[in-house]
Amino acid sequence: MAQTKPKSKTAKEERKRNRKLQQLRESESRWWQRVLFDLTKARAARDSLAEFNGEVVNPLMTLEDGTSVDLNDLGRVIEGRVEELMEALGKSTYGRRKG
Repeated sequence: MAQTKPKSKTAKEERKRNRKLQQLRESESRWWQRVLFDLTKARAARDSLAEFNGEVVNPLMTLEDGTSVDLNDLGRVIEGRVEELMEALGKSTYGRRKG
């Protein structure tokens, strides 16, 4: 019995897959942008609280397990991921929205 060659994806299936991939990237990017916005707001509130109390803000936050997280580094990591996604989508800045 002769082996049959597996069928390659049709152009329609490939377009459908590409559209889905783009939608998923856009969704992830939007969520990371929201996280970044909220992180910025939280840091501003934290700065205001420290200023009100006459304290110096430490960019490190200590979690319950004793692990420290640098909020500046966290922001840079999120910004980097958003930029990666936007480049993959062919957009130059993460502040742009679909019209």
